[in-house]
Amino acid sequence: MKVRKSSHVDGLRDAASWVVRHPFSLATQTLRQIISAKLQWQSGTFRTLGVTSCLPGEGKTIVAANLGHLIASTGKKVLLVDGGVHNRDLSKALAPDVDSGLVDVIGGRSTRVESVSVNYKTNLHFLPLGKPRSDALNNTWRNPMESLLKDACDTYDWVIIDLPPMDPLADVRDAASIIDAFLVVVEWGHTPAAIVEEALARSGVVKGKLLGTVLNRIDASKIRTYDRSAYLRGNGNHIDTEDV
Repeated sequence: MKVRKSSHVDGLRDAASWVVRHPFSLATQTLRQIISAKLQWQSGTFRTLGVTSCLPGEGKTIVAANLGHLIASTGKKVLLVDGGVHNRDLSKALAPDVDSGLVDVIGGRSTRVESVSVNYKTNLHFLPLGKPRSDALNNTWRNPMESLLKDACDTYDWVIIDLPPMDPLADVRDAASIIDAFLVVVEWGHTPAAIVEEALARSGVVKGKLLGTVLNRIDASKIRTYDRSAYLRGNGNHIDTEDV
């Protein structure tokens, strides 16, 4: 999926709810496979899912938001969390008028209930980032975040966290110990296999918690000649999303 060339934030807001307007699209059917993959998860089930990518700009934020909308529209209780402490674009798109958020909750300045906004069309609950302070960048994935996720899991069926890319930031590795499973978004035909494999090799326990990989922005006219096994090997489920 890709953002339309208007205002970046406006385009992200529009693309983040693609599945709501296109319930029978290939992208929507693709994301449903992630829901099915949860049922086959190696340790039974999970509540927290981190969505990341190898590099910036591969579309992980749009995938995370659409997955949240899709699951919420089925009647499940879903919390989407903006965990990108270095980039507030998702929060600007989905909750532009909300001042408090994740960093305020883990900093004790607000509560989760006070900071969550609700999309009343799909009933997706969204916890924006808030306005990061310098201390928040270093402490996001320490004890307060673990407590927040445990508390959220008592209320929600799914907690989806939009994480920063794995490379060059260390946030995903820091988050790995408190998140149940991970989904890695890879831009089709753009990110070399060697970069994907290197990022996963350096990701610590993330690789062992990998639910699957999403091939994003595929060119449907070329996909029949594309050798997936040469692109990603041994990393679980491979899921394709159309270029929308």
